[in-house]
Amino acid sequence: MAVDILLGTSTKMPLGGLNLDSIRLKESKEYRFSQSQALALIGLNKGYLARLRVASPNKAQSLTTSGFTWTTVMVRFHDGSQNRTAKTLSLSDLTILCRCEDRWGNDKAAAVLDSMSGSSPIAIKRATPQRTSAKYLYVIGDLERGVCKIGISADVQRRLKELQTAYPFQLQIWSSLEVQNPRAIEATLHKKLDDFRLFGEWFDSSVYAIVNWSSLA
Repeated sequence: MAVDILLGTSTKMPLGGLNLDSIRLKESKEYRFSQSQALALIGLNKGYLARLRVASPNKAQSLTTSGFTWTTVMVRFHDGSQNRTAKTLSLSDLTILCRCEDRWGNDKAAAVLDSMSGSSPIAIKRATPQRTSAKYLYVIGDLERGVCKIGISADVQRRLKELQTAYPFQLQIWSSLEVQNPRAIEATLHKKLDDFRLFGEWFDSSVYAIVNWSSLA
């Protein structure tokens, strides 16, 4: 049976403190990741997923229950020096895999999760006192790459500079609103927009057009 092969372009996908090699599909514009490279990133060999259902059906079931689709898409792309074809994973499946592997004690998956969220345990510890005085709800994004971060801060300009340090492309403040109960509003927004979530507090930029931000002030 013939296998459909989609066309894509080799690019980078910045997420938090990581700048991941990725493949962007030409037709849908979706970012995907070479399955073998994604698995290597978290210390797993390229045949791991193929063997998991037989070697560890409980883990396989846990992945499925968490939303892992087991869908691999073949993509042909140019990596800068040659044409290649690769099995790819979606960002959602990569994220779910990292979360499950983290629960199963995979330290490399835990490190990737920390980097993708733009935080390390040390950074989180240092940031906690600042968040107690947070009063602004912000949206900071990269329109060209279709990503944005929704969070709260006491100083949005400073937060932009912090995020920009770990992000290789230009970020801009799309919205900065002084709000009552910022933590509650942030949590509610994150929950309502979960279908658009890429990772952590990073979302597909389309959310900016579907939320009435001024009504939250």
